[in-house]
Amino acid sequence: MNIDDLISKWQGTAGGAERANYGLFLTEFCAALGLPAPGAATGGSDPGTYNFEAFVRHRFAGEPEGSGRIDLYKRGHFVLEAKQSRLTVAQASNPELFDASPAAPAAPSGAKYDRLMRDAFAQAEAYARALPALHGWPPFIIVCDVGRAFE
Repeated sequence: MNIDDLISKWQGTAGGAERANYGLFLTEFCAALGLPAPGAATGGSDPGTYNFEAFVRHRFAGEPEGSGRIDLYKRGHFVLEAKQSRLTVAQASNPELFDASPAAPAAPSGAKYDRLMRDAFAQAEAYARALPALHGWPPFIIVCDVGRAFE
């Protein structure tokens, strides 16, 4: 798959099916960029090194008690939280996935969308705090709106 194929496939995809779509989208995104795909999860309490659904246990004051799963994790590189906004193409301020125009945003905008992305960032940040100490702090926390944007 190349980048044009990726854009054609995902541009204008109706949202609301995050769990069904994010793994496929991110795997295809990696392929389009010529990057290795995430590996198989090992299971258990080890978050792994580069995989979907990396397990973490919250252990800091102020965090929700229990465990969680990072949508996509690469040790020493990033924590990624995926969302898929429900905005239709007509509702988006710009439906292009990768618009080269500097004046036009590459994703929907507005208070509701900003809140979705801020909440996803906070969730990813909490996952980063829950990583085992020997993994260190990831240099990047990424939020992905499937088929629309990376922040």
